[in-house]
Amino acid sequence: LAIVLVQTIRSVALVSATLNPSRAMFHVWFGGALPGGLAALALILVGSLFVERPWCRWVCPFGAVQGTLSLAAPWTIRRSATDCPGCRRCTRACPMGIDVHTPTAVRDTRCVRCMECVDACRVDGALTYSARRNTHTGGRSPASDIAARGIAARGIAAAALVLFFAPVVIARATGAYLPPRIAATAPVTLAVEDVSPTMTVDAVAEGFAMTTGELLALLEMDPDFDGATRLFDIEDDERYEHITVAHVRSVLAESAVGE
Repeated sequence: LAIVLVQTIRSVALVSATLNPSRAMFHVWFGGALPGGLAALALILVGSLFVERPWCRWVCPFGAVQGTLSLAAPWTIRRSATDCPGCRRCTRACPMGIDVHTPTAVRDTRCVRCMECVDACRVDGALTYSARRNTHTGGRSPASDIAARGIAARGIAAAALVLFFAPVVIARATGAYLPPRIAATAPVTLAVEDVSPTMTVDAVAEGFAMTTGELLALLEMDPDFDGATRLFDIEDDERYEHITVAHVRSVLAESAVGE
Protein backbone atom coordinates (compact mmCIF):
# COMPACT_ATOMS: atom_id res chain seq x y z
CA LEU A 1 0.00 0.00 0.00
CA ALA A 2 2.80 2.44 0.88
CA ILE A 3 4.56 1.77 -2.43
CA VAL A 4 1.33 2.30 -4.39
CA LEU A 5 0.65 5.60 -2.63
CA VAL A 6 4.19 6.96 -3.03
CA GLN A 7 4.44 6.04 -6.71
CA THR A 8 0.97 7.42 -7.38
CA ILE A 9 1.90 10.77 -5.84
CA ARG A 10 5.17 10.87 -7.79
CA SER A 11 3.60 10.04 -11.16
CA VAL A 12 0.23 11.84 -10.65
CA ALA A 13 -1.39 8.60 -11.85
CA LEU A 14 -2.60 5.46 -10.10
CA VAL A 15 0.23 2.98 -10.64
CA SER A 16 -2.13 0.04 -10.05
CA ALA A 17 -4.68 1.34 -12.57
CA THR A 18 -4.15 -1.64 -14.87
CA LEU A 19 -5.55 -3.89 -12.11
CA ASN A 20 -8.33 -1.53 -11.05
CA PRO A 21 -11.62 -3.50 -11.35
CA SER A 22 -13.68 -0.30 -11.12
CA ARG A 23 -11.88 1.14 -14.13
CA ALA A 24 -12.27 -2.13 -16.02
CA MET A 25 -16.01 -2.18 -15.31
CA PHE A 26 -16.49 1.29 -16.81
CA HIS A 27 -14.35 0.55 -19.88
CA VAL A 28 -15.31 -3.05 -20.63
CA TRP A 29 -18.23 -2.09 -22.90
CA PHE A 30 -16.00 0.10 -25.05
CA GLY A 31 -13.15 -2.37 -25.49
CA GLY A 32 -10.72 -0.21 -23.51
CA ALA A 33 -10.28 -2.40 -20.44
CA LEU A 34 -6.84 -3.91 -19.88
CA PRO A 35 -6.50 -7.71 -19.42
CA GLY A 36 -5.18 -7.30 -15.88
CA GLY A 37 -8.17 -5.17 -14.92
CA LEU A 38 -10.63 -7.64 -16.45
CA ALA A 39 -8.98 -10.51 -14.56
CA ALA A 40 -9.17 -8.56 -11.28
CA LEU A 41 -12.81 -7.66 -11.99
CA ALA A 42 -13.72 -11.30 -12.64
CA LEU A 43 -11.93 -12.39 -9.45
CA ILE A 44 -13.74 -9.77 -7.38
CA LEU A 45 -17.14 -10.67 -8.86
CA VAL A 46 -16.63 -14.37 -8.12
CA GLY A 47 -15.31 -13.60 -4.64
CA SER A 48 -18.35 -11.42 -3.94
CA LEU A 49 -20.53 -14.53 -4.22
CA PHE A 50 -18.87 -15.89 -1.08
CA VAL A 51 -17.63 -12.82 0.83
CA GLU A 52 -19.28 -9.41 1.07
CA ARG A 53 -17.19 -6.54 -0.36
CA PRO A 54 -13.88 -8.41 -0.77
CA TRP A 55 -12.22 -5.57 -2.69
CA CYS A 56 -13.23 -2.88 -0.20
CA ARG A 57 -12.34 -5.00 2.82
CA TRP A 58 -8.90 -6.26 1.82
CA VAL A 59 -7.50 -4.65 -1.33
CA CYS A 60 -8.70 -1.07 -1.96
CA PRO A 61 -5.83 1.35 -1.13
CA PHE A 62 -8.21 4.30 -0.76
CA GLY A 63 -10.23 2.43 1.84
CA ALA A 64 -7.06 1.52 3.73
CA VAL A 65 -5.97 5.16 3.88
CA GLN A 66 -9.42 6.28 5.05
CA GLY A 67 -9.50 3.53 7.66
CA THR A 68 -6.09 4.51 9.01
CA LEU A 69 -7.07 8.17 9.25
CA SER A 70 -10.34 7.25 10.97
CA LEU A 71 -8.35 5.90 13.93
CA ALA A 72 -7.65 9.50 14.91
CA ALA A 73 -11.31 10.52 14.68
CA PRO A 74 -13.01 11.15 18.04
CA TRP A 75 -16.38 9.91 16.74
CA THR A 76 -16.90 6.17 16.49
CA ILE A 77 -19.39 3.41 17.28
CA ARG A 78 -19.45 2.91 21.05
CA ARG A 79 -21.02 0.04 23.01
CA SER A 80 -22.43 0.12 26.52
CA ALA A 81 -21.10 -3.00 28.25
CA THR A 82 -23.91 -2.70 30.81
CA ASP A 83 -26.80 -2.66 28.33
CA CYS A 84 -25.39 -4.90 25.60
CA PRO A 85 -27.10 -8.35 25.77
CA GLY A 86 -24.44 -9.96 23.58
CA CYS A 87 -27.00 -11.03 20.97
CA ARG A 88 -24.56 -10.34 18.10
CA ARG A 89 -27.21 -8.58 16.00
CA CYS A 90 -24.80 -5.72 15.40
CA THR A 91 -21.98 -8.03 14.32
CA ARG A 92 -24.23 -9.93 11.91
CA ALA A 93 -25.45 -6.65 10.42
CA CYS A 94 -21.95 -5.27 9.81
CA PRO A 95 -21.17 -5.48 6.06
CA MET A 96 -17.43 -5.32 6.79
CA GLY A 97 -17.42 -8.37 9.08
CA ILE A 98 -16.37 -6.51 12.24
CA ASP A 99 -17.07 -7.94 15.71
CA VAL A 100 -19.06 -4.97 16.99
CA HIS A 101 -20.46 -6.79 20.05
CA THR A 102 -17.03 -7.21 21.69
CA PRO A 103 -15.21 -3.84 22.09
CA THR A 104 -16.55 -0.79 23.91
CA ALA A 105 -15.40 1.34 20.97
CA VAL A 106 -15.05 0.15 17.37
CA ARG A 107 -11.53 1.07 16.21
CA ASP A 108 -11.29 -1.38 13.32
CA THR A 109 -9.89 0.31 10.18
CA ARG A 110 -12.51 -1.47 8.07
CA CYS A 111 -15.37 0.43 9.73
CA VAL A 112 -17.04 2.79 7.23
CA ARG A 113 -19.52 4.30 9.73
CA CYS A 114 -22.50 2.97 7.77
CA MET A 115 -24.53 2.72 11.03
CA GLU A 116 -25.99 -0.67 10.07
CA CYS A 117 -24.96 -2.05 13.47
CA VAL A 118 -26.66 0.79 15.35
CA ASP A 119 -29.87 0.30 13.35
CA ALA A 120 -29.79 -3.45 14.02
CA CYS A 121 -29.46 -3.05 17.79
CA ARG A 122 -32.74 -3.67 19.63
CA VAL A 123 -31.57 -2.32 23.00
CA ASP A 124 -31.97 1.45 23.21
CA GLY A 125 -28.69 3.17 24.01
CA ALA A 126 -26.53 0.03 23.83
CA LEU A 127 -24.83 1.30 20.66
CA THR A 128 -24.19 4.96 19.92
CA TYR A 129 -22.14 7.00 17.48
CA SER A 130 -20.38 9.60 19.58
CA ALA A 131 -17.10 11.09 20.74
CA ARG A 132 -17.69 10.16 24.37
CA ARG A 133 -17.63 6.80 26.14
CA ASN A 134 -21.04 5.13 26.14
CA THR A 135 -22.17 5.28 29.78
CA HIS A 136 -25.84 4.48 29.21
CA THR A 137 -27.08 2.31 32.10
CA GLY A 138 -30.49 0.98 31.20
CA GLY A 139 -33.93 2.26 30.30
CA ARG A 140 -34.76 4.35 27.28
CA SER A 141 -32.39 7.11 26.25
CA PRO A 142 -33.54 10.56 27.33
CA ALA A 143 -35.35 12.60 24.68
CA SER A 144 -32.47 15.07 24.78
CA ASP A 145 -30.03 12.32 23.74
CA ILE A 146 -32.26 11.20 20.88
CA ALA A 147 -32.62 14.79 19.67
CA ALA A 148 -28.88 15.31 19.99
CA ARG A 149 -28.23 12.28 17.78
CA GLY A 150 -30.53 13.74 15.13
CA ILE A 151 -28.78 17.10 15.28
CA ALA A 152 -25.37 15.40 15.14
CA ALA A 153 -26.40 13.38 12.08
CA ARG A 154 -27.59 16.51 10.27
CA GLY A 155 -24.43 18.36 11.29
CA ILE A 156 -22.21 15.57 9.96
CA ALA A 157 -24.15 15.52 6.68
CA ALA A 158 -23.84 19.30 6.31
CA ALA A 159 -20.12 19.22 7.12
CA ALA A 160 -19.56 16.44 4.58
CA LEU A 161 -21.27 18.48 1.86
CA VAL A 162 -19.19 21.55 2.68
CA LEU A 163 -15.94 19.58 2.70
CA PHE A 164 -16.88 17.90 -0.59
CA PHE A 165 -17.83 21.02 -2.54
CA ALA A 166 -15.57 23.65 -0.93
CA PRO A 167 -12.33 22.56 -2.70
CA VAL A 168 -14.06 22.60 -6.10
CA VAL A 169 -15.64 26.01 -5.51
CA ILE A 170 -12.35 27.48 -4.26
CA ALA A 171 -10.40 25.95 -7.15
CA ARG A 172 -12.88 27.31 -9.69
CA ALA A 173 -12.89 30.75 -8.08
CA THR A 174 -9.09 30.98 -8.09
CA GLY A 175 -8.73 29.54 -11.59
CA ALA A 176 -6.79 26.52 -10.34
CA TYR A 177 -9.23 24.11 -12.01
CA LEU A 178 -11.12 24.25 -15.28
CA PRO A 179 -13.80 21.67 -16.11
CA PRO A 180 -13.00 19.77 -19.34
CA ARG A 181 -15.75 21.51 -21.33
CA ILE A 182 -14.25 24.89 -20.41
CA ALA A 183 -10.62 23.83 -20.56
CA ALA A 184 -11.15 22.50 -24.07
CA THR A 185 -12.18 25.92 -25.39
CA ALA A 186 -10.64 28.47 -23.03
CA PRO A 187 -8.04 30.62 -24.86
CA VAL A 188 -5.49 30.60 -22.06
CA THR A 189 -1.71 30.40 -22.02
CA LEU A 190 -0.58 27.59 -19.77
CA ALA A 191 2.52 26.92 -17.73
CA VAL A 192 3.78 23.34 -17.44
CA GLU A 193 2.46 23.01 -13.88
CA ASP A 194 -1.01 24.08 -15.08
CA VAL A 195 -1.47 20.92 -17.14
CA SER A 196 -4.37 19.04 -15.54
CA PRO A 197 -5.31 15.34 -15.84
CA THR A 198 -8.84 16.39 -16.85
CA MET A 199 -7.70 18.48 -19.81
CA THR A 200 -7.97 17.16 -23.35
CA VAL A 201 -5.06 16.85 -25.75
CA ASP A 202 -6.61 19.65 -27.84
CA ALA A 203 -6.82 21.92 -24.78
CA VAL A 204 -3.18 21.35 -23.84
CA ALA A 205 -2.06 22.05 -27.41
CA GLU A 206 -4.08 25.27 -27.52
CA GLY A 207 -2.75 26.33 -24.13
CA PHE A 208 0.81 26.04 -25.42
CA ALA A 209 0.07 27.77 -28.73
CA MET A 210 0.58 24.73 -30.94
CA THR A 211 -1.55 22.45 -33.05
CA THR A 212 -2.76 19.09 -31.79
CA GLY A 213 -0.55 17.43 -34.39
CA GLU A 214 2.52 19.23 -33.09
CA LEU A 215 1.80 18.13 -29.53
CA LEU A 216 1.23 14.53 -30.62
CA ALA A 217 4.53 14.59 -32.50
CA LEU A 218 6.25 15.98 -29.42
CA LEU A 219 4.84 13.10 -27.37
CA GLU A 220 5.72 10.61 -30.13
CA MET A 221 2.09 9.58 -30.56
CA ASP A 222 0.02 8.62 -33.59
CA PRO A 223 -0.90 11.83 -35.51
CA ASP A 224 -4.46 10.49 -35.86
CA PHE A 225 -4.91 10.10 -32.10
CA ASP A 226 -8.21 11.64 -30.91
CA GLY A 227 -7.47 15.13 -29.58
CA ALA A 228 -10.67 15.11 -27.51
CA THR A 229 -9.17 12.45 -25.21
CA ARG A 230 -8.49 13.55 -21.65
CA LEU A 231 -4.93 13.14 -20.43
CA PHE A 232 -5.80 10.62 -17.73
CA ASP A 233 -7.49 8.42 -20.36
CA ILE A 234 -4.50 8.28 -22.73
CA GLU A 235 -2.81 5.46 -20.82
CA ASP A 236 -5.90 3.28 -21.37
CA ASP A 237 -4.41 2.72 -24.83
CA GLU A 238 -1.84 -0.08 -24.47
CA ARG A 239 0.51 1.77 -26.83
CA TYR A 240 0.66 4.77 -24.53
CA GLU A 241 0.63 3.37 -20.99
CA HIS A 242 3.72 5.49 -20.31
CA ILE A 243 1.98 8.74 -21.32
CA THR A 244 1.01 9.97 -17.85
CA VAL A 245 0.33 13.57 -16.87
CA ALA A 246 3.79 13.71 -15.32
CA HIS A 247 5.30 12.52 -18.62
CA VAL A 248 3.41 15.18 -20.59
CA ARG A 249 4.62 17.89 -18.22
CA SER A 250 8.18 16.58 -18.43
CA VAL A 251 8.18 16.58 -22.25
CA LEU A 252 6.75 20.10 -22.39
CA ALA A 253 9.31 21.34 -19.87
CA GLU A 254 12.24 19.73 -21.68
CA SER A 255 11.18 21.20 -25.01
CA ALA A 256 10.92 24.66 -23.41
CA VAL A 257 7.43 25.02 -24.84
CA GLY A 258 6.10 26.16 -21.50
CA GLU A 259 8.51 29.05 -21.12
